[in-house]
Amino acid sequence: MLCTVGAHGEFLPNMRYYLEQLKHCSGISYRMECDDADLQLEESAEREVSMICIEALTNIKKHAQSQNVAFSVAQRDGHLRISITDDGKGFDGLAGEGHGLSIMRERARLVGGTLSITSNVGKGTEIELDVPRCGGGGGDR
Repeated sequence: MLCTVGAHGEFLPNMRYYLEQLKHCSGISYRMECDDADLQLEESAEREVSMICIEALTNIKKHAQSQNVAFSVAQRDGHLRISITDDGKGFDGLAGEGHGLSIMRERARLVGGTLSITSNVGKGTEIELDVPRCGGGGGDR
């Protein structure tokens, strides 16, 4: 699967490629929705957001036993909001907060964003990432 983040300004094509690789290698179907192709993220923020998304999708491949993934990107109120949802086995919130999820939270914090994780055993997982479009500093939240 894709290991690199890619060139600045290529977030959506890179994520589509990564989702295609996930489908090809693991048989996990995906739906990708984006309300605007012009993401306007600073390069450092785009790199961190990409790494968070790649980690989330890698976790789905490794652990979720999922059949489907929904990947959505929206821009509202000066923020980029990404949701990655799977229909896998989910996990207990207390037992499931491993090193990878901690790193994802730290990456979000570094660019002034937040990461929320909602998961229930047997009902899948949703990762929601919210970052300011102009990067860093916490934005207007």
